[in-house]
Amino acid sequence: MRAQPARLNSAIAWLFVRGASCFALGTIPAYVDAVGAAADATTFFVGSISSAYAIAALGSGLWRPRLRDLPWWIAWLNMLGSVAFMASAIANYVLPSTDAVIDVPLSNAGTLLEAVCFLVGAALMLPAWRAEVQSRSGHPAK
Repeated sequence: MRAQPARLNSAIAWLFVRGASCFALGTIPAYVDAVGAAADATTFFVGSISSAYAIAALGSGLWRPRLRDLPWWIAWLNMLGSVAFMASAIANYVLPSTDAVIDVPLSNAGTLLEAVCFLVGAALMLPAWRAEVQSRSGHPAK
């Protein structure tokens, strides 16, 4: 059964909004105190599901790289960013017995990698959109 891109795009958009909302709420100390580590886990799972749907919407199979295709790069950069987010969240967990963070360098590296992946993926959206508009209309997008 082949994925239906229109339905997947809608699901991706809603999941992304939910994940971004969880991420934004995670910066509010009262929210973090109320839900604890569940905030990071929720953000990771929602982001990962959204990324998985984006990869499925490509319709090219999981292990067929399309290195000249901007949507392929965007989807995989978002998936890598989601995984880096979870690695940094786990590494940033404070152990109750010692009040020490598990691994500060890993937390920082994961946060940096996630930020770079999401930034590059977002930057690739505009050229991908322009190419799609141009291919559909035959006219260059402005």
